[in-house]
Amino acid sequence: MPRGLCYFTADCAAVVVLFIGPGGLDQEHTEDTMTRTRIIAVCLCWLLAWTALPSWGRDTLHEATVPVADRTTAARDAAVKQALTEVLIRLSGDAAAPTQAAGRAILAEPNRYLQQYLYEGSETGAEGGGASDSLYFRAGFDAAALEAALQKRGVTLWGRERPSPLVWLAVDDGKRRYLLGAEDNDAVLTELQAAARRQGLTLILPLLDLEDQSKVTFSDVHDIALERLLPASGRYQPQAVLVGSLKLDGTSWVSDWGMHNAGADARWRANGASLPAMLDAGLGQVDTRLVASTPKPTAAVPQGLARLPVRVEGVLSLADYARVSAYLAGLPTVRSTELEAVMGQTLDFIVDVQGGAAGLNQVVALGGVLEPVAPASGVGPSGAGPGGAAVYRLRP
Repeated sequence: MPRGLCYFTADCAAVVVLFIGPGGLDQEHTEDTMTRTRIIAVCLCWLLAWTALPSWGRDTLHEATVPVADRTTAARDAAVKQALTEVLIRLSGDAAAPTQAAGRAILAEPNRYLQQYLYEGSETGAEGGGASDSLYFRAGFDAAALEAALQKRGVTLWGRERPSPLVWLAVDDGKRRYLLGAEDNDAVLTELQAAARRQGLTLILPLLDLEDQSKVTFSDVHDIALERLLPASGRYQPQAVLVGSLKLDGTSWVSDWGMHNAGADARWRANGASLPAMLDAGLGQVDTRLVASTPKPTAAVPQGLARLPVRVEGVLSLADYARVSAYLAGLPTVRSTELEAVMGQTLDFIVDVQGGAAGLNQVVALGGVLEPVAPASGVGPSGAGPGGAAVYRLRP
């Protein structure tokens, strides 16, 4: 008996009901059923759209949180520009993007792209003008307008697939020395998670179970001993390994950091008058270094928008389906995706993509999620399938 499951995307962009049978994604349900499902999905999306309030955290790629002096208009304008600067670096994958011609033109009108904002934290002194005490400005920018402006100026977008570093963290708060684990109920962990959100980073923390404790010591992390920590990190299969040593020195925090990514090591130091300030300074280097070492397209994708059939093979479960759907929707050249058919372990999509098949192949080649299918029976050259579909296989 097949099983059904309803998937809602974060912004209600798509709602799909899938059925799983013994042979994988079930193909027994008729086209009429799929049509009814799509109609219901559209109705649900419209209903939710009417009642939805602006929300945060759904699109962290186009959001940034920066320190702000106070709530005055001048301070807010400066914070908008600083936040947009960070977003430009994330989108382009180029730390120099804000100083280049395209970046300068966009930063000349930062409020044009501002969609929503709020203040987080608190400030001391008179309302609206006092000195900041961990006051932050959180800005959300118009994704479509900003990406269109960058592409219009010939800037190649990096995409939403970003490395997620594994983080080994040693903490010396003057009272105890310890390693920070994923399941700890700790103030430092709370601040680390908040700082990661501000930087748009996804971090993975170790379990610190018996296996980890047998391989990793406080001294290994405190000394930023990457050569000893890399073998112990293997069980997590991380895309990058980040190591931090944090110490409370009087009333301020000091830290040393190291990262192994793309076969290279980097080290830096960050200080701060408060724990959040120090973590912002330390993690701020991570995104920049990931950007510098992650491969990006060598040329801008053609501007023409094409509707392209895309086939993905090797989809064995609902988790695989969710992974493929999120990946395709997150590619920088893709404007929309629609699931057309489910046949066993194969999904057929219709994708609106800039640059057609060439533009799609260029960005897919940079990731590790899909691989083109080699020419075979029923498949044309360069992974072109029946009807000119681009054919890929989901990597394990």
